[in-house]
Amino acid sequence: MYKALVCDNDLSILNSISNSLQMLGISDVKLCSQPRTALELSTVCCPDIIFIEAAPPINGIDLAEAIRKNSPALIILLLGNFDEKLVKQAIASQIDSFLAKTAIAKDPASAVRISIANARLAAVLRNKLEKVERTLAERKTIERAKGIIMLKEKLSEEEAYRRMRNHSMSQRTSMVKLAEEILDFYL
Repeated sequence: MYKALVCDNDLSILNSISNSLQMLGISDVKLCSQPRTALELSTVCCPDIIFIEAAPPINGIDLAEAIRKNSPALIILLLGNFDEKLVKQAIASQIDSFLAKTAIAKDPASAVRISIANARLAAVLRNKLEKVERTLAERKTIERAKGIIMLKEKLSEEEAYRRMRNHSMSQRTSMVKLAEEILDFYL
């Protein structure tokens, strides 16, 4: 069962999102109007989805970044208006999706459903990107270590790689860990 947290100082927005979430089968919905309360609830209740108002008195972007440090929840920023500066800040932060309050007023259930779908997609893509970046960094480390072995031992690329692989297997350590040890030793 999914859990949700909604932080907004507008009671009608809180109720619209809460009702929409319940229509989508999310019955465990916590509501608040204060950033401090939202931060506490995000830690204590461990919601899967968090809606945060962007505009003052709640600084939604700072709140989202604080929550992101301790929570893997999907974070959806509620925008009352599309202030260009705010939108740029939000894009640069760890927001998974945006939801215009005007869309909530017109068709709350559809707006909430679409923002959740977008947030899920963004989270999947972010995780895949992080994995690709990690893999690329590991490959670069292995390639650098292989290059050092080639130079120091005057080996071909294939032989240097074979030695690294054999040593990695015999020591039961990963290639990247071995590569890091080689780099630490020679650099």
